[in-house]
This record gives sequence, C-alpha cells and structure tokens, in this order.
Amino acid sequence: MKNFINNLLSLTFILVTGVVFAQSEKPDPAILEAQDFVAEANDEFASNEFAAAESAYRKAVAKDPANTAAKYNMGNNYYRNKKYGEGMNRYIQAAEVAQTKAEKHKAFHNLGNAFYQQKDFKKAVEAYKNALRNDPTDEETRYNLALAKKEEEKNGGGGGDDENQDQNQDQNEDQKDQVKVMIKRAMTVSLRIKTIKVMKRKIRAIRIKTIKASPRIKMGIKKIREKMAIKRSNNNSHNPVRDNYLLSK
Repeated sequence: MKNFINNLLSLTFILVTGVVFAQSEKPDPAILEAQDFVAEANDEFASNEFAAAESAYRKAVAKDPANTAAKYNMGNNYYRNKKYGEGMNRYIQAAEVAQTKAEKHKAFHNLGNAFYQQKDFKKAVEAYKNALRNDPTDEETRYNLALAKKEEEKNGGGGGDDENQDQNQDQNEDQKDQVKVMIKRAMTVSLRIKTIKVMKRKIRAIRIKTIKASPRIKMGIKKIREKMAIKRSNNNSHNPVRDNYLLSK
C-alpha cells in the first residue's frame, strides 16, 4: 500500500511539472503582438507611409522592448526621411538588444550610413569598424569604411587608423617588399571582376603569411583592400553608401 501511494505521488509530480513546463513554453502574447505590429509597420514602410510606420513600430517596441526588428526598422524609417539623428538612436538601441552578429552588423552598418550622411566621418568610421567586427566578410561595409576614411582625411582627420603606433618594430624585409608590390598593383589594376578576384586571392595569401608579422605590415595589407574599394567607388555611379535593409520580425 505504501509503495502504491509513493508511486501515485511520483506520477502526480510528473504530471504537474509537465503542465508547468508546457505552460512556460507558450509564447508571450505581448511578443506575438509586437511581431504583428512590426509586420504592419513594414507594410506601411514599403508604401512610404512614414507616420503610420512610425506609429506601428512604436507600438511594437512598447509591447516588446527587446524586439530588434522594431527598433532597427524604425531607424530605417527615419533614415529614409532624412531624420538621421532619430535614426541613429534607434540603430544604437537595435545593436544593444540584437541577439546575433548578423543583426549587430546590420545595425552598426546603418549607423555608419547615418553618421556619413551627417558628415560625421570619424564616427562613421567607428560604426563601420564595429559592423566589420560582427561580419568581417561584408565587402559593402568595407567599401563604405574606405569612403568614410577618405572623407575624414579630406577634412584633416587621420582616417581612424593608429598608423603611428609600433613604428620602431623590426620588419620582415621580404614581406614588406611583397606588400609594396601589391600596393603598386592595386593602384593600376583593372576593375574587371576576374582581375579583382585574382588580387583578392593574392592579398589573402600574403595576409596569411603575415598573421604573426608586425602591425605595420598588417596595416599595409589593410590599405590595399581600402585602395581597391576607393578605386571601385570612383568608377561607380551609385550612392556612396549601401541602402539599408529591413528585418522581417
């Protein structure tokens, strides 16, 4: 009889805990409501209805302050309407609540775009660098970074690089010569896609060899990529910064 009671109590405990666990997995209604507001706002954004989109995004944020898409897309809504100050605040908030590196990359990239539009090139450089820390493979961000550095240098800035550091370190002469050759080639190379791909492969090969080299050698390789980005920019007719993208949720 005692064993029967113990077994019954154990079964009851399992059933109760199972119910609690199932209830805990039920989606929060506020989060679902926020997602609905984001979807509504995205539709308004696509229709160029600024006020309606802003209102819906605000409702989404009120329901779920951790909703990255609501804050990020609200920033895009402001950006499209040239309200760059408000857009920057939303991009910063989106980066703070972002759960993935991809989301952080987009938020910082667009933050850099907003700074660029306001001609605050120093802050744009830092924002693009943060974007690349979350996605080092994005060539569009690297392209925008090169443009921002170029503009900063025109205005008397240093382009955001610590180029004066570690000047007294010993250099590997062979690797240094290779970098000089690559810089010279990068300045005269054709913009044909095939040639650019070949240059990238060669740059990558040198970069691997210089992983343990001095920071000055690494800076030389970085300059090659930036010069190529700037060279592309001088031959492109599109806007200097990439368009911003929406997050769907």
